[in-house]
Amino acid sequence: MVGLAGGSASGKSLLLSFLQQTIGSVICVVGLDDFYLPLHLQPKDDQGQFNFDEPQGIDRKKLVDCVTTLIEGKGVAIEEYAYNHPERREKTTKWLPAKPIILVEGLFVLFYEEMWPLLDLKVFIHADEALRYKRRLERDTKVRGIAPEMVDYQWRNHVNPSYEKYLAPCMSQADLVVNNNQGFDKALRILQQHLHSEAAWRTNSRS
Repeated sequence: MVGLAGGSASGKSLLLSFLQQTIGSVICVVGLDDFYLPLHLQPKDDQGQFNFDEPQGIDRKKLVDCVTTLIEGKGVAIEEYAYNHPERREKTTKWLPAKPIILVEGLFVLFYEEMWPLLDLKVFIHADEALRYKRRLERDTKVRGIAPEMVDYQWRNHVNPSYEKYLAPCMSQADLVVNNNQGFDKALRILQQHLHSEAAWRTNSRS
């Protein structure tokens, strides 16, 4: 059980992508985004804007139940979250198979205390604020079609306050802190080797 947390645009998805390319056959990835509560239950700020950077926006019980089922060696079906249409009625279901390595990725993975006893390895990926802002601005405007003004508003009122309040303190809970200001090649190799050896050991011990 691996928990991968970090601030918005710190590089969680990129690190995860590289891990999946090399040892993906032994990893089941659980994304925190798929456990967002329905839109009408999401918290709002003082201006009436939805704030998706508050930990109460995630269905924590559903998350823990899903992870517990995977730990028991059973697959589970979940509804996939849609960034641009979180309120849509037509839901896409995806299947999470039981694998030797279960990796839970998302902002608040290390913030939820009920997750701590389930995790064998806690990883926090870090990048400086200015760099994270630049990455988020590029991603949200080009990939998600969000206006630059809204990206800036969310950063100042939601993203950065949430990081300071909820996420930065989680670094003290991490077994491994990955600095991603200029890349994470060394950390990636360490994780690849560790997870590959763990997967082999667990597979052999079950056979």
